Amino acid sequence: MSRESVRRRGIRSVPIMALFLSGGLGFLPSRAEAENRCSAAVTRAGKKFELRNCAVAYHSSEHSVLIWFTETPLFAGEEKSFQGSAFAPERDIHGKYLTMMSLAFCPGGGSSTPAPGDVKSVKVRIHTADTKLLAHWVSDATRAQEVTAEKMQGDLRPGGKLSGRMTGNGSSWGTTYSWLADFDLHLAEESSTTGMNGCDARE
Repeated sequence: MSRESVRRRGIRSVPIMALFLSGGLGFLPSRAEAENRCSAAVTRAGKKFELRNCAVAYHSSEHSVLIWFTETPLFAGEEKSFQGSAFAPERDIHGKYLTMMSLAFCPGGGSSTPAPGDVKSVKVRIHTADTKLLAHWVSDATRAQEVTAEKMQGDLRPGGKLSGRMTGNGSSWGTTYSWLADFDLHLAEESSTTGMNGCDARE
């Protein structure tokens, strides 16, 4: 093969490679997807479920959050929709039932500065795909046996951060549940359209 033909082939290959690389960038995870770290363990009547995927919606007017933990990874469109609506469905976009838990609460009691003692109540929703039963209740943080915020810190604002550790117990439909959640999250750049409804915003 001549040197000239090699040179021409190399020139033609550059745009093809650039196109391949630029196309691949579309599949890279978002900043939040890349940096969010979370894990939750849910025990239902003695059976344990591990949830290692999550997304967070933030409502800026009352500084409330909704964290959605799932057993299976979320699709990019699901996370984006959740961030805007603050609604965690029991099925994925293909109609398949999810094993999941959502926690809605005000990390700073209505302020933009999270603190363990400022968490007053937590709305808990748990769904397991094997039963297709949705359990839900509101836990009172003044009662340690219901929910405890062991750690809570961050900066509650669009694009801010939230990290924490929480544990809780509850019952629904005659079934007992316990759960533990750890999270280190980046909040979305835009506020969700709905929130906790009940936080006493102070900032």
